[in-house]
Amino acid sequence: MEDDWAALCLNSYDDALNGLFFLVTPKNVRASGTLDDNNRPKFALNLKWESRAGIVDGGWIAEMVIPMRSLAFQGSDRVTMSFKVARFISRKSEEVNLPEMKPERREPEQYREIVLHEVVPSSLSPSDAYKESLENLRRNRLQLHSLPYGKQFDRWGDASVLDYLIFGSRELRASRHPFHFQYVQEDRRVAASLATTEYAPGKRVGHLERFLTRSGATSFMVVKDDTVLYENYFDGYKRDSIVTSFSAAKSFVSTLVGIAIDEGKIGGAQDPITMYLPELLKRDPRVCSHHHPRLADDVIRYPL
Repeated sequence: MEDDWAALCLNSYDDALNGLFFLVTPKNVRASGTLDDNNRPKFALNLKWESRAGIVDGGWIAEMVIPMRSLAFQGSDRVTMSFKVARFISRKSEEVNLPEMKPERREPEQYREIVLHEVVPSSLSPSDAYKESLENLRRNRLQLHSLPYGKQFDRWGDASVLDYLIFGSRELRASRHPFHFQYVQEDRRVAASLATTEYAPGKRVGHLERFLTRSGATSFMVVKDDTVLYENYFDGYKRDSIVTSFSAAKSFVSTLVGIAIDEGKIGGAQDPITMYLPELLKRDPRVCSHHHPRLADDVIRYPL
């Protein structure tokens, strides 16, 4: 990625959601993978395509051939896709895009539209292109287990639903008297009511399940007045699948910290976190052990 490169970024559904990228360097080193809805790349190996590149006077030339059978898309008589072309100039550390990207808008919303006619229908599902990226992510997460906690944190990358594969966890036991929702399945009514919802300029949900699959959802529920109207799971996930709680954990953590302070296991909300997670000391040059003479005892007496 430190070399010059050119890339085709392609949204084969023209829906401003997930896309694909095909990248080549002047020496014809290739890479490809998926782009999330914020245009962040994840590499995949099973995309079938060809390229040719070479250095010429005054620059370099690249050609790409991407078979339609390698793409998932909608339609046949009229297939609408969108794309941008990006070029990275290493000596300037500069990326140039066509069409030009305005920073105040999401990039997938600014891709240029292209319409294809009389195309053989795709045999791939909307999620096929992303399965290997997810598996690569799963493998990368598992490989981090052998590293110390600090290095795991440095290399874990963006948050994902697979983060439970890296970090330690404790199971929360279910209540003996849980609340039970009523179920009145109204899938068609929910899908119809959401179909016209605009999630990006000029882009509407349309087919709900395809939209949820394309947007990377693992589960989706609609609850009204303690009644579940819609419940569905995607990409192999089920009701009892394990996923990362993301920001929902903040409510639990803040409650548990308050309980720990009340029980004397944490001195107070102003204590530095390094008193309880000493492996983070090296990450904060402002903190050293002589500032906290009780550090060793605290770690032993008050494990979190």
